[in-house]
Amino acid sequence: MPLLLDKLLTAFALPLGAALLLAILALLARGARFPRLALFCLLTALVELTVFSLPVTADAIGAQLAAPYPPRSASATPAADLIVILGGGLEGPTAKRPVTDFNHAADRLYYAAELFHEGKAPAILVSGGSAWGLSTETEAEASAAILRRLGVPEGRLRLEGDSRNTRENALFSRTLAAETQRILLVTSASHMRRAQGCFEAVGFTVTPAATDFEDYSGMDPVLRWLPSHDALATNSRMLKEGLGLLVYRLRGWL
Repeated sequence: MPLLLDKLLTAFALPLGAALLLAILALLARGARFPRLALFCLLTALVELTVFSLPVTADAIGAQLAAPYPPRSASATPAADLIVILGGGLEGPTAKRPVTDFNHAADRLYYAAELFHEGKAPAILVSGGSAWGLSTETEAEASAAILRRLGVPEGRLRLEGDSRNTRENALFSRTLAAETQRILLVTSASHMRRAQGCFEAVGFTVTPAATDFEDYSGMDPVLRWLPSHDALATNSRMLKEGLGLLVYRLRGWL
């Protein structure tokens, strides 16, 4: 239940859910004969959806989250005892989707494999479960299958398939790699600040290995100021990270 509650609260704190709540409030206000409140709620919802569907907004928020973690080639990354890659790049197979589906963060897998082949660590720990039990395999299992196809030997892979969030990624990885101190942590640049804080809180010495840099600066200057469903999704992910940072700090997990 706590996981479901977290997901619900997050959904309605992000632009699309918040706009929906404001629209419902506008209808209620109109029915209660508060036309000014109804108009205010509708205008606020419209402005929120517009602002957070702009690529320029995504670049501004993303720059703040990813600023401490500039791109770095695998060859220039320091060595460590273990590469830890966090789930989030795949959607595992289901009864209606027999093949693993890649999403925007799937380059975590490629970058982890590149670090391994550069000799930056002797093994890879893949952390990621199945939050709702919908997939026929955990994300750790699906990710390991991809890493094997990228040339990582079976014997160099460790799987942690029980975690459902970043806090559990860190806790369960610590249990599985109790003897390990120095890790290369592979996750999206926008997620790295929260992830690094969690892994350091359980005793790891973390070298960030950020990837999945989302950037709209190469777009046509006019298009960067036009609403985009892709930018809305990106902004929602960025805002979710900002909210996650706040919540994790309040809970003392960082």
